[in-house]
Amino acid sequence: MKSNEGAGAMAEGKLIVVSNRLPLAVRRGPEGWIAEPSSGGLATALNPILKERGGLWIGWPGHAPREADQGRQTLLDVAREANGFVTVDLPADLARRFYEGYANQTLWPLFHNFATNFEADPEGWTAYVTANRRFRDAVLEHLEPGDTVWIHDYHLMLLPRLIRDVAPEARVGFFLHIPFPASETFRILPHRDEVLRGLLGADLVAFQTHLDLQHFRSSLLRVLGLPSALDRVTAQGSSTRLEALPIGIAPDEFAGYIESDEKTQRAFEALRRRYRNRRILLGVDRLDYTKGIPERLRAYRKLLQGAPHLHGQIVLVQVAVPSRERIPEYDRLRNTVNSLVGEVNGEFGTPEWTPVVYIRRGISRSELVALYAAAEVGWVTPLRDGMNLVSKEYVACHRRGEGVLVLSEFAGAAAEMGEAFLVNPYDEERVAAVLERVLNLPAEERRERMVMLYRRVRRNTVFRWADRFLSILDEAALGRLAARPERPDALPVAAALESFRAARSRLVLLDYDGTLVPFAPRPRDAVPPPAVVDLVARLAAAPGVTAAIVSGRSRADLDAFFGNVPDLWLIGEHGGCARSPITREWEM
Repeated sequence: MKSNEGAGAMAEGKLIVVSNRLPLAVRRGPEGWIAEPSSGGLATALNPILKERGGLWIGWPGHAPREADQGRQTLLDVAREANGFVTVDLPADLARRFYEGYANQTLWPLFHNFATNFEADPEGWTAYVTANRRFRDAVLEHLEPGDTVWIHDYHLMLLPRLIRDVAPEARVGFFLHIPFPASETFRILPHRDEVLRGLLGADLVAFQTHLDLQHFRSSLLRVLGLPSALDRVTAQGSSTRLEALPIGIAPDEFAGYIESDEKTQRAFEALRRRYRNRRILLGVDRLDYTKGIPERLRAYRKLLQGAPHLHGQIVLVQVAVPSRERIPEYDRLRNTVNSLVGEVNGEFGTPEWTPVVYIRRGISRSELVALYAAAEVGWVTPLRDGMNLVSKEYVACHRRGEGVLVLSEFAGAAAEMGEAFLVNPYDEERVAAVLERVLNLPAEERRERMVMLYRRVRRNTVFRWADRFLSILDEAALGRLAARPERPDALPVAAALESFRAARSRLVLLDYDGTLVPFAPRPRDAVPPPAVVDLVARLAAAPGVTAAIVSGRSRADLDAFFGNVPDLWLIGEHGGCARSPITREWEM
């Protein structure tokens, strides 16, 4: 880490974005290493800011070879020079236990309310801590006074505190992209205290929705005993700002594909020809158990069973992008979806009509935008989701109000998108009924709903989200520095020890909380270890020493902690009472 001199001035510094993955996928191709940039909304929003402020993006580029490879390193060096990408390479075993283990078999299912899929592995936790420390080291290597560190998502929830402990003046923000669970669920998590304390190292912790924020506040109270205000929590003299900041998309990017990208236009026309006289219902998801794909297929089967007049008139196009395939639960999900697709097509299909078109692969942005634009119904029904940007992307492709959005009430986007048809994805019969209603919706109501959604997506963009986050983070960090009390000069240890040894009579006054023991969120947790009690006893027994503990603690606490130490004065309740080592009686 560079020198922190002058850090308190909060000079305009660079932005350091930290995420588990870089917006760059590095993989070995047939003819060598290939680097493929990500086109996600986060990269779209933050890359211009990084270039403007000379910033860096720190993350993992994907699995590395066991031995150094010059071709791969050259690609990474070019990415660093061109885009400010800084790589954190993780050994294969550490990456597996960290990413596929603790992050995605412990945190991911629990935070999405899938406790039955939750696995707690002590080795996974060790890997999670180790990986977070490696990210910390990468940040500290590049951190300078005035810089802003913006950490993203559940993979790195220990990182804010790890940075704060080494660089107390750093400006640190954290955004959680996935839901935060109710406190009853969060309490299941081993090392839950460490996770919460890790997050509280940030100046700002932001969530997708107000419900997530309230769940976090409830966990602070029930797990750490920390009360909080609506927008902040104070612990150990440090304040963390709390906010709900729903992320948006870059809608002009989608409009650009529709209006001026020839490949997208050709794909759109091909879809119109292929599905002429048929109405497309579209699902686009990662192949993940939180996305509700089996529930969607079962609801679609209910629709076809109850509305035979729709046979041959509609088609469900389901895009399922493979994800985390080495985790057993995802392999089981893939088999379930394959089976359901086969059952629906086998039961209702004809030589002229395939009810479900199932695409299990990643598709290009051009293909995706063409599907969005061609689909009459955007069917976005995750069982739980932090936001779900597919809903907003679909809306962005329907500027003229032609489409209809069917949205899960358990997606974070539901809090913003009230004009969508909100459904409970577990209630398959009700979902089928809503779909039948949607397909018969008058054009005027359809247009009115979609236009309102479109305006909101246009207004709450990912750029506005990033600006608001960074603005609030600056405000929170400035407030922390302004509220920080003056620090006394550091004790000259060598001179103090020399004077102590030379003195004939010595008076030693010791505070308790923050001196003999670290501060704790709950006072009852701050119990002195035997080594501290022994050290105090030896000090009090030293020739020529009068030792006293002066604390705001109650008489009962001080008696419990140090009542058996001879020769020690105890002064409690902020000087309101004292106990002599001679009489061993408390006096007011």
